[in-house]
Amino acid sequence: MKSIIVVVSLITLIISSSYTNVSARAKKLVNCTKKIERAKESYNKHQFYKTKTALSEVKINCSGHSSMDTVLYMLSKANLETKQALEARLDLEVLIQDFPNSPFFEEAHFLLGYCSFKESESYERDQVKTREAIDEFKEFIVNFPASSFKDSAQHYINVCQEKLVKKEIMNARFYEKIDQFDAAIVYYKFIIKSFPYSKNITECRFALYRILMKTSRPGEAKTVLQGIISSQTDEESKTKANNLLNKLNLSNEEETTKTTPGNTENTGNP
Repeated sequence: MKSIIVVVSLITLIISSSYTNVSARAKKLVNCTKKIERAKESYNKHQFYKTKTALSEVKINCSGHSSMDTVLYMLSKANLETKQALEARLDLEVLIQDFPNSPFFEEAHFLLGYCSFKESESYERDQVKTREAIDEFKEFIVNFPASSFKDSAQHYINVCQEKLVKKEIMNARFYEKIDQFDAAIVYYKFIIKSFPYSKNITECRFALYRILMKTSRPGEAKTVLQGIISSQTDEESKTKANNLLNKLNLSNEEETTKTTPGNTENTGNP
């Protein structure tokens, strides 16, 4: 009889303990849900530091919550708003890895590129992050060709490429300044070939023309001017290039006349 009483007591204790644990977990989930809702309110009011504090606590204490993808998404956005791109990236990577069916999955991939974009330095400095952003945005466009973020991704690609162009122009001008013309020519040719749609491309072509003429390469300089005339640049630049081309052709004709055998100027005959 005593054994039966002990067994019944143990069963009762286990059931009571299980009920207490379930109740505690349920209460915890309810509290987490309330915290998430309050964090959403803070986010919508642009109170991003307050949002980060609330969501960081939720991320630690509510790991099994059904809205954890929302938590990671809002936390990454709040970190971006407060210029914490690295922290934002870490949350986005977890979201992508753990929640492939999340409604934020596609945007999370776009935001990875945006994180690199925000981390990139000014054009005078190292451009590793700028190149990473270009690669990530290009990968996004390939993987999500119908995305509503596609145009934004292309916009940031263009911005990053212009930054790289400015970097290369800075290098070319430096070598031109110290009379290292061959090195400057290499940089300008690289820009023209690699970034044909840059808004600075016409400027680079005129700079290349100037150096080619300075180094006595009129044939190459002529080709550069012809490239400007046939490009999609503005009419003013085309007119300028055309005038320079006419002068170059005229100069070549005069030089040919001077060196033609039998020419009076060349032979000294009256």
